[in-house]
Amino acid sequence: MMAHEYYHKDKFRLNAKPKISKLILTEKQRNQLNYLFTLSDLPGKEIFTTEIWSESIDDQKNARNFLIYQGLPVDLDDPTNSTHREHKDPTNRWKIRWSDKKNGATLYQCSCGSDMQAASKTPVQKQRPIRQLYEFDGCLAFLRLEIDVDKKIFRRAHGYLNHSEACHRALPKKNYPILSININIRDMTELLVRTYASTNDILSLNLQFIKDQLGGRLVLRNKLKCKDEHFLITAFDIKDARRWIKNHPQPQWNVNVERSVHHNLQELFGPNSSDVELRDAIIYYKPRDHHYDYTFLILATEEQRLQAWKYGHQNYIILNGTFQTDNKKLQMYVLMVIDEYKRGVPIGYLLFLRPGNTDLIGASNHEYGILRHLLEMYKNKLSHETGDNLFNPKVINYNERSII
Repeated sequence: MMAHEYYHKDKFRLNAKPKISKLILTEKQRNQLNYLFTLSDLPGKEIFTTEIWSESIDDQKNARNFLIYQGLPVDLDDPTNSTHREHKDPTNRWKIRWSDKKNGATLYQCSCGSDMQAASKTPVQKQRPIRQLYEFDGCLAFLRLEIDVDKKIFRRAHGYLNHSEACHRALPKKNYPILSININIRDMTELLVRTYASTNDILSLNLQFIKDQLGGRLVLRNKLKCKDEHFLITAFDIKDARRWIKNHPQPQWNVNVERSVHHNLQELFGPNSSDVELRDAIIYYKPRDHHYDYTFLILATEEQRLQAWKYGHQNYIILNGTFQTDNKKLQMYVLMVIDEYKRGVPIGYLLFLRPGNTDLIGASNHEYGILRHLLEMYKNKLSHETGDNLFNPKVINYNERSII
């Protein structure tokens, strides 16, 4: 090996020393790793593994063999494929603790070395059941992998690969808690992410929903699917939602940023809307006629209108008004019914944009009148679609008040 190769290898080893704060460690593990870092600085001590690969076919083959031997969940054909490594093998003990996609760096840690319950900042009584497949045994193994993002090749690897004896013997748990996020909570989270809501705002809204709608319960039994569902989301769920949205982009609406908001609303929701699915979901739209006027919008898909007839006709409908944006003066209410499994099913959305200057903004009785008007338009639309039948719910509850 040439002199400059030794230089780059040593230089890489020093620069690649990861911030162990990115790893999930106990205080004992942290001290052990710091001691190993100190020993590695002594001459002749080969404690950490360092591999550097060139662009040659042989070197890339060696890189793949190395990663296969270590069992890393990496797409060997396309290292930039993040979705592959997440779903390839759920029992893989290597977990991602940090990544820099722009520069192609990823930090992996052995699951046996992660004390997930101790690492959680949530009080024990509010924690989700730990779904870790492997028991914690204090393993110190970690690996930092670097790739060339543009060329999609492996460049470097550095880490501590001496798994503990208990880790070598460890097998996945057979009866670990299986939880899935409630589909409505998942959809609400995705919707908020698409509206560029901050992580803190999404978490706050989720906690408020749990407090108001579920009485503080975090896990409920889905009798239809015969499994438990959790309603509490974490920052990691929001990251997953952002990653999924990025990998599954939706067609962009034709919004002209040089025109006014009301012009774009007219293009989206007016009678000449070019979006067929959106146009079919519009029950009522009234644009603002002047500065002191309101903008009204009612949305309900065909499936939601069928659910309204099935569960809302001659029955109770709930109006949920916890969604508001304050400084944007936009208020959204969700119409919900209860199905045979005691689950809330959204059947429509009432939105109105308040005028810029009016003394009536804070008047609850004025808002009550607006909701009554929108609900009448909603009822008329559903009745008109069926011809002779009149859509007639028993009562619509709003803040413990009856509107209809």
